[in-house]
Amino acid sequence: MKTTLLIACFIACNLYCRAECVSGCACKDSIQHITHLINMGEKSRDEGDLESCLIAYKEALRMSENQNDTQTLILLYSNIAKICFDCHQIPDAIIFGQKALEYSLKSNDKNQIAVAYCVMGIYLCEGREYTEGIDTLEKKAIPLLKETKNDLQLCKAYHRLIMTYNQLGKTQAVIHYMGEFEKYSYVLKTDEDWYHYYRAKGMELKSGKHYKEALSYFQKVINIIEKKGYQNSINHQAYRMGAECCMAMGNYNESYRLLNKAYQLRDSIFLKRQSLQLAYYTIEYRLKTKELEIAQLEQTQLERATAMLRLRNWTIFVTLLLLIAVSILLLKRQRQKIRLTEIARIAEEKERQILIYQKETERRLTSKYIEGLESERNRLAAELHDDVCNRLMSLEMKTRSLTNEMSAEAADQIDVLADIRNRVRNVSHALMPPVFQFATLDEMLSDHIRHLELAQNMKVEYTSTENVDWSVVNEEIGFEFYRIIQEGLSNCIKHSCATRIEISLHLEKNQLSASIQDNGKGFDIEKKKGIGLRTICQRIHSIGGNCQIDSAPGTGTRIEISVLLA
Repeated sequence: MKTTLLIACFIACNLYCRAECVSGCACKDSIQHITHLINMGEKSRDEGDLESCLIAYKEALRMSENQNDTQTLILLYSNIAKICFDCHQIPDAIIFGQKALEYSLKSNDKNQIAVAYCVMGIYLCEGREYTEGIDTLEKKAIPLLKETKNDLQLCKAYHRLIMTYNQLGKTQAVIHYMGEFEKYSYVLKTDEDWYHYYRAKGMELKSGKHYKEALSYFQKVINIIEKKGYQNSINHQAYRMGAECCMAMGNYNESYRLLNKAYQLRDSIFLKRQSLQLAYYTIEYRLKTKELEIAQLEQTQLERATAMLRLRNWTIFVTLLLLIAVSILLLKRQRQKIRLTEIARIAEEKERQILIYQKETERRLTSKYIEGLESERNRLAAELHDDVCNRLMSLEMKTRSLTNEMSAEAADQIDVLADIRNRVRNVSHALMPPVFQFATLDEMLSDHIRHLELAQNMKVEYTSTENVDWSVVNEEIGFEFYRIIQEGLSNCIKHSCATRIEISLHLEKNQLSASIQDNGKGFDIEKKKGIGLRTICQRIHSIGGNCQIDSAPGTGTRIEISVLLA
């Protein structure tokens, strides 16, 4: 029952999903993927898991049809047809066998075509389409099999003809093809091959009323069935034929035993086939119901489309009337429209000029703000360096001269005073604008970072692009980058509580970029953006660059800036 369900679902999937399976496989190597699916299907079939087998074959079939892989399609359709045949779904086996034959004809491989014709003839004969099946075997399959010297497949063709002609009661044809079969019996090796030969030979002898010899061959067939456990819908015939031979020879007890065995086997196969057929019809009913639902849905959609079309037609009609009315109105107000258009154009031009003026004003304000900031930095630097530092130095010298024999505490206080003077001096140097006449941006940043006074648990790493000419960075851009990195580094040291700060400077082709990243406490950009960050954004925008600030509480902060060099 499960097998029939899988086969019916497989057929339905091919009917419904063929149009949807036109896109290529996402797999990088489709050929290897198809081969893998085929191997999986064959392994599942050998293990008796037909559900997994058909799923793998279905996916491989879809991919092969998209790639028009003829050889793989022949293999897949042949395997699926064989599964249908083994499950006694002969009409489905004929359908898939016909597909395998169509692709075989496209391949122009005579041996492949001959095998396809032979298999198709066997399926047709099994499906009681005797005329077409015999014609396919005699006129198409056998001549090609002889030409390609495929003797083993030729034996299978002869076996099917013998079985078919025996069912039709044509004894002469049975004897003729048995003689042909025996010519090629030397190629038979496996029990399955001999199984077909013994059965055909037994039927030929029985039709000639050689019951004793026929019984010996039917007994060989029975021995193979009981030894190998072949499951075939016509296995009971071997027992029945043996029983008829025993009956003809007067051995009624053996005839009864074999006939009873035949009926038991036939009944079990009949019940199994009936349950499979019932499941098949159930699935077919469900599929038909699904088709009806789809048809009803399509009809509903068609009715909706018709209603929408009518609505659209009425809309178009009403729109045309309105257009005619509007056209008449427009003819009367054409001059007014031209005037309004001119006014709109003037207003647009004014708006564009206002936007340009706003941008220029913002640029000038930013420039003035930065100039004022630098001017104030210069003033503070000069004040600290020339006044505060000198006064601290004078105070230190006087203190040293007044105290000839200093106590340890006084000496420590003088050292603290000297340290304060050095710190003020470093701050004044940091506030002074960098001079790019004798050093590059890379050198100045490296020197600045090297002389930073950091907390004991804080570390700053600086990296830059190696083997590049940093002199291509002009003074204006270099100055702004220096100040931006200085400001960002100062923010990290003061506010981030970070233990590691990474600064990188890159120059690639005509693009200069830098990043400042710390592992500190971070902040919410939407709620907090201080003066330092706003100054960074204003500076980079003043030279036509871009700035990106990423941070969140507990994740640290990253600032990236970039600009295209002229």
